[in-house]
Amino acid sequence: MRLVLTVLMLSWFAHVSSVAAAEFDSAYTKLNLKDCQKGESNDDEGWANWMCTGYKNIPIFFAHADLREYVGYGPDARNTCSARTTFQRFNAAGTTVEWRLRKGRPVATILRFRIESDGLKEQFLVVTKLDGAQSCPMGYVDARVRNHNQAARDLADENVAGFSCANDAPLVVSPKYDRPGAFATSGPCVP
Repeated sequence: MRLVLTVLMLSWFAHVSSVAAAEFDSAYTKLNLKDCQKGESNDDEGWANWMCTGYKNIPIFFAHADLREYVGYGPDARNTCSARTTFQRFNAAGTTVEWRLRKGRPVATILRFRIESDGLKEQFLVVTKLDGAQSCPMGYVDARVRNHNQAARDLADENVAGFSCANDAPLVVSPKYDRPGAFATSGPCVP
């Protein structure tokens, strides 16, 4: 009887774990500026912006200025917290956006940034929360972290429901940094 009860409990835990894991999934889109609508620009000053289309036609605002890049998501992508946030050092966004889906609905994105300045080369995965018309950096995963792609997915999946763009500072998973202000220009979003 005890063996049967143990087997039943293990089966139930395996079922619960697989249901929770099935709740989240990923979709991928490319961020290719040739496919985007160019907006304002000033070649003399070295800045420009574009409106792009992501998963299920979700707007993506992309901008570069002063050798730094900014990415915002959602119906008002240009005016989101994430569109005003970047790294302190010179950087470049990757071209593959991973969309974290919960029960088929996009709730977060993951985008790799390469940072290079003063001989320092680093990479971070930026986890961005999609919250209606708002999007904000929810976390930064240092590429030095083992299994950093999965760590970014886990950060998104485990924190997206309780994370507040207005009140919470982004989480950091890094062997080098312990707070976002050490390397990024972000904190809680101010409307």
